[in-house]
Amino acid sequence: MLQRYVTTILLLLVPFLLFGQERTSIKLTKIEEEVSNLWISSIIQDNDGFIWLATQDGLYRYDGSSFNTYRYNPLHENTLPANWIRCIAQSKEGYYWIGTQGAGLVKFHANENIFEPLSISKIDQPESIGSIIYQLLQTSKGALWVDSDTGLFRKSKDSDTFEKISGHSLNILLKETPQGKELIKIKETLYFFENNSLVPVLKNTPIERMAITPNGDLIYRSNKKVFVYDFKTNPKKIDVPEPIYFISNIQDESCFLISPNNFYKYDLSTQKVERLINNNPNFSIQEINTLFLDQQEILWIGSRKGLFKENKAGKVFTGNIPLHARRIVVSNDTTFIGGMTGLHTYSKKEETYTSVLSNHSIFSLHKTDKGIWAGDLTGNVHFMATNGTITTYPIENNSEKLLKIYGIAEDKNGYLWVGSWAGIHLMDKKGNELNTYKLKTSTKDDELKTLQILRDKNDNLWVITVGNGVYKIPKISKITSEEKPFDYTRYLHKKGDETTINTNVLYEVHEDQKGNLWFGSDYGINKYNEKTDAFEVLKIDGEAFDKKTMAVETDTNGLLWISTIRSGLYVYDPAEEKLLNLNQTDGLISDACLFTSSTFADNTLYFGTDEGIQIINPANYSHPDVFDAPIITDIKVYGNKTDEHHSTILNNNQIELDYNQRDFSLHFSLHDYRFPTKVKYYYKLGEENKNWLKAEGNTVNFSDLKPDEYTFFVKAGYQNVNDTPISKATITIAPPWYKTWWAYLFYLIAFVALVYFYFYLKYKQNVAHNKLKAIEEIDVAKSNFFANVSHELRTPLTLIKGPVEDQLASGKLTKNERKNLLNAQNNTQRMEALVEQLLALSKLESGIVKLKVQPGNLSKYIDAQAEAFSFSTHEKNIQYTIETSSNNGVDWFDRDIMETILFNLVGNAVKYTPEKKSITITGTKEGSYYSLKVENTGSYLSPEEQQKVFERFYQINEQISGTGIGLSLTKELIELHKGSISVASNKKGVTTFSVKIPVEKQFYETFEILTENQDSQEKPQFTSPSEISKSEKLASEDAPILLIVDDAPEIRNYITSIFEGTYKVYAAINGAEGFSLAKKQIPDVIISDVMMPDKDGFTLTKELKEDPLTSHIPIILLTGKSKVTDKLAGLGIGADAYLTKPFSPQLVKATAENLIENRRKLQERFSQDATLRAKDISISSADEQFLNRLQEVIDKNITDPEFTTEDFSKAMLVSRMQLHRKLKALSGQSTTEFLRSQRLKLAANLLKNENSTVSEIAYKIGFNNASYFSTCFKKEFGCSASEYVAQYKN
Repeated sequence: MLQRYVTTILLLLVPFLLFGQERTSIKLTKIEEEVSNLWISSIIQDNDGFIWLATQDGLYRYDGSSFNTYRYNPLHENTLPANWIRCIAQSKEGYYWIGTQGAGLVKFHANENIFEPLSISKIDQPESIGSIIYQLLQTSKGALWVDSDTGLFRKSKDSDTFEKISGHSLNILLKETPQGKELIKIKETLYFFENNSLVPVLKNTPIERMAITPNGDLIYRSNKKVFVYDFKTNPKKIDVPEPIYFISNIQDESCFLISPNNFYKYDLSTQKVERLINNNPNFSIQEINTLFLDQQEILWIGSRKGLFKENKAGKVFTGNIPLHARRIVVSNDTTFIGGMTGLHTYSKKEETYTSVLSNHSIFSLHKTDKGIWAGDLTGNVHFMATNGTITTYPIENNSEKLLKIYGIAEDKNGYLWVGSWAGIHLMDKKGNELNTYKLKTSTKDDELKTLQILRDKNDNLWVITVGNGVYKIPKISKITSEEKPFDYTRYLHKKGDETTINTNVLYEVHEDQKGNLWFGSDYGINKYNEKTDAFEVLKIDGEAFDKKTMAVETDTNGLLWISTIRSGLYVYDPAEEKLLNLNQTDGLISDACLFTSSTFADNTLYFGTDEGIQIINPANYSHPDVFDAPIITDIKVYGNKTDEHHSTILNNNQIELDYNQRDFSLHFSLHDYRFPTKVKYYYKLGEENKNWLKAEGNTVNFSDLKPDEYTFFVKAGYQNVNDTPISKATITIAPPWYKTWWAYLFYLIAFVALVYFYFYLKYKQNVAHNKLKAIEEIDVAKSNFFANVSHELRTPLTLIKGPVEDQLASGKLTKNERKNLLNAQNNTQRMEALVEQLLALSKLESGIVKLKVQPGNLSKYIDAQAEAFSFSTHEKNIQYTIETSSNNGVDWFDRDIMETILFNLVGNAVKYTPEKKSITITGTKEGSYYSLKVENTGSYLSPEEQQKVFERFYQINEQISGTGIGLSLTKELIELHKGSISVASNKKGVTTFSVKIPVEKQFYETFEILTENQDSQEKPQFTSPSEISKSEKLASEDAPILLIVDDAPEIRNYITSIFEGTYKVYAAINGAEGFSLAKKQIPDVIISDVMMPDKDGFTLTKELKEDPLTSHIPIILLTGKSKVTDKLAGLGIGADAYLTKPFSPQLVKATAENLIENRRKLQERFSQDATLRAKDISISSADEQFLNRLQEVIDKNITDPEFTTEDFSKAMLVSRMQLHRKLKALSGQSTTEFLRSQRLKLAANLLKNENSTVSEIAYKIGFNNASYFSTCFKKEFGCSASEYVAQYKN
């Protein structure tokens, strides 16, 4: 329907006049940026190439890519004083004169970004220049003309005052000739300004516009006509067919003249006027305010609705034809166009087109001397003769699909080769189909999908396809002359091979004047190399041209014109390897080009697009070269107030930045306004750097540069920038203040001072250190002394405490004997408490005691601990009261410290409270603190006594036993707990000790908080002692073996007395002897002291646990070293229990029996398993190693009937006795029993899993006698082997 509709419309319009089809046109581009829709009053180009715009809303500087804006801002100083700018001029010195509406004349110092208003003249009587400035003229000699609302003024170069030349007039024009003559037009008279006066040169002439030629002639408009005046003869009229309203300035012997409808370009050298077609439907000439022709002869137009710029590529695009085109051929003055709407002819002379075949979509054309061949999409080939008659020749189609014809070529013999979607068809000169050639394809439908065919200069037919690659049919004329058979070569893409075509999807094949073949595809272009029969990838600057190529043509200069699917046209110069893109912004009617839609004829290019056919004059194209270096215009520092150098040229300048200005950007521009968006910039930092980086746009950012001096280089070009000029600027980043020279001087002075003070303080420190060292040595000696004394005291206390407790437990004592023994026991306990207090003080002084708080309920804890004194207070008939507040919250406190504090305070109260008096303990939580008070009724404490009560070794009543250590220790522990203690006493003898400690978690450091892991380590749990049998038996042969290792004979004898009768006891005097005896006897349990000469208990334990023979033996350590760290050290190396002296004989005996019992349970578990499993019965890595070796030896020899216990011990590398005791300890079996048990367990497994007889299995596992095997098996498992098998198989 769409095709029919379009065809109908076209038929109605034919013939149709196409205006301006091949005339020179002008293309204007609107600058859609900051100045869009602004009223632009004036345009100039300064000495550095910047374009300046005077607008009604500020002053603008344009560099081709971006604008710098200057506007009035009441909040900032040195800004533009008014936003309406009427005119602008630049002096030779580089500053600018700005004429404003409302603020008069302004002098602009661009380097400093300062605006200086100048609106007062200094003539005989001071008179204002005026607030509205209409025109400015800065002459080559430095004079300044000002046309204002108060008159015309002039200031000479050497003067600071303005001289009024005439009154105000709306008909004033100002110009200067190249010879330096100042030309002034006032009303209808033209003057020269000479000798400080106006000299008339042309009178009674109403001049509205004027321009000066390079030779000093005047071109002016008068009464809408244009004249040339040489100031010698009468003015001459320039022949222009329309009234003229605007005249531009003159550049390179030409200027623009603007009429109400058209643009005209006047060439001064030829004195000819050329009309330019306005191809800008959105631009209205009536909107023009000002014209300016820049140094590159580019026309700039300031209008009431923004800024327009002439597009230099516009002269290349000379016209268009509004037709859809797939094939275009030119024959004489007629252009044939085939497309979706049929076949059309276009007359260049008449500029009209006519539809000649409208019912067929024509996608292939071929020109011959006798007419035009055309192929459609339904399998028909049409021939249009030179007389206009059309004959149709259908091609036979054996398929249900349409036969689409996409190419026609003719060989030397006049035969037609027709490419279709199905294959290649051969037709004779009369249109008869002779043959159809099927070529091999890669598609399932076996369609060739031909898109174009071409016969090259060597008589080869090239066929390009969509998806099947390229085919070459060589020497096609010899095929039709029957000189050779039909054959072909197929070319396909091979991934990673650049000698193949880029892709199998192709859209164009083109042969240039030199016979080179170019193939356009889905991905760029390939060139065919005839010598290598391979393809080359078209690359630009080392990168593949990757645009989807629709068509390729070559002009007379050898330039390749490449159309693409969405990027417009590319012009490629193969000789210079230059490439330039032309698109809609340059005047192309559309960027979307059509495949196979192009031709070149009569020096004219035709390219089909989705908006019609673009007509191009390639003679008007020249590749833009760059001969200037870019200008570094601005630097912007980030993180600080922007430092914009609006008109400052930074080329070859020194830029100095502070240390905190290391993040900045540099802006640069090439003042080439031909194709500013196509300019590419490359930069590098440092002269030694050889790597040029491509900038994104015309700004480059730098971040976190180190303090140093850098040289910045930048260059620009349209493509190849190897030989383009380079700009540079030096950037110095200052170091931070602490790396400046004066900082280093300060450092030196400070260093010298520090060295002096260092040695001075060192001297003082050495003196103090020696004193402190002496004190520390005393503290260490004191701590060691207390520790050693404690150990030495604990040993005799043990020897006293043990027998006393034994005797008291016997029950065979008289009353007097029992009294004496109880007294001895009490004194032993007092002695033990004294030792503990001395050790506690020693630990506090040495910093060993660390605070370990944990959560709990302090009130309940106090209740539980204080209850222990109920018995002693009851005995003294003391009224004992505990009052603590019920608190369900969480308190953080150290249990050990609080226990010591409470026991000392309550114990002290019990000691000093007479009978029938009272003791009251109160505990309450007060916010984040806990208050504990211990109050007792006794003697009155004077203030002096209250001050001394916490002093060490101070006793209030020497008649009462005590050491004077308890309260001192209590005070230090409370302070360690970040609390305080005080004492108060009244005349009635009521003394109160008040304690206050923090109980919130935030009061304590992380290392002062006890974790659950630490808690479990510091309070190791032992198996509760089982009841001790009071019946003692003499040790039998099967009695467990005990080894005692202690250097004190009294302790050895005492421990022996505890275990005699029930254990075999061996003793050693030190660790070395104990280790030797342990390996020899393999005891069941070892009790060892820690502090011994030669080898201490820790070393002995470690060695025993690492030896495979002794690693299983339980070890109990007895020592006077009661620190938690000592306990952890002992348990960490493998000790099974750690008991402090003095010890309870019942506890020692119960601990040993429990350890032996645990070992017995392991033996029972082992006896129930069929195999050895080290993880179940070993308690150390040495045990595991021993059992692994044991398993290896058994596995290797268990089936050997000759394998005896002697062989077993040798294989294990131990003696028979050692092996016997080791196995006895681990399994409860002798060596013989163990070996037999292992064989029987193996037999049981074999009976369950194999079908062998009992006798076979007996012999297999090492039994020589089946009967003996049966006896042993029944003893081991409680049933015969046959019954065992039946039991498991049922």
